[in-house]
Amino acid sequence: MTPVAQMKHTSRGSFQTFGIKMKQSNDIELDNLIDVIFSELLRESDRGSVIMGADILDSQLNLKLDEIMTSNAIKPKERKRMLQFNGVFGTLSSKIDALYAFGCISDKSRNSANALRKIRNNAAHSNERFEMSDNSDHLMNMYDLGADNVPELINVLAQDHLIKRFTLNALSSDAGRAPLFNSEDEAKKYLRSSPEALGRIGKHIPQVSFAFGLIFLCREILQYKWKPNKSSEPT
Repeated sequence: MTPVAQMKHTSRGSFQTFGIKMKQSNDIELDNLIDVIFSELLRESDRGSVIMGADILDSQLNLKLDEIMTSNAIKPKERKRMLQFNGVFGTLSSKIDALYAFGCISDKSRNSANALRKIRNNAAHSNERFEMSDNSDHLMNMYDLGADNVPELINVLAQDHLIKRFTLNALSSDAGRAPLFNSEDEAKKYLRSSPEALGRIGKHIPQVSFAFGLIFLCREILQYKWKPNKSSEPT
């Protein structure tokens, strides 16, 4: 199994372990999104992962805005113009604000998306080495999607994913290499007894947590049903 295939396999395994169905209520599966995130994003540096993650979010918001404009009979040429960089919905910030004002994303999604936007700005505009772990406050705000246990669940999913990836790789015989262990239990026992191995895995937790957090955010946006924002109703 290739490294890319391993990441896809272990990500889905982590969701299944915790009984999480990554499928929308209208039967549009999130498989393609998960594939992109776990085959491309996790191969990037921390900086590259954040910038790619913001681009993925931007694309999801574009789809939502395009759907709204299509339903209002706005012509394709006009939709394209408004979504271009210099258009009225050209920036990530303007897309977030517009969708929230239209009642098409929830308050928690808006706050989460803005937290990701701030992390993206830090990554894009800093000349210093960018580390995901240096943005822990913004990351926690990004993962705060309403339920108290979401940030904790994301961290557990990231750890589970990394452990699964380690054991899968350790049991692999690809390229003529003999497996390092005879069973999954043996590989996990070694991992628990090796601070060095645990430390290597721990370094990847912020990036993998970001990947899971992005999936949760995009799922929240895609599943959300339109409703008027009470704060915008006339008094």
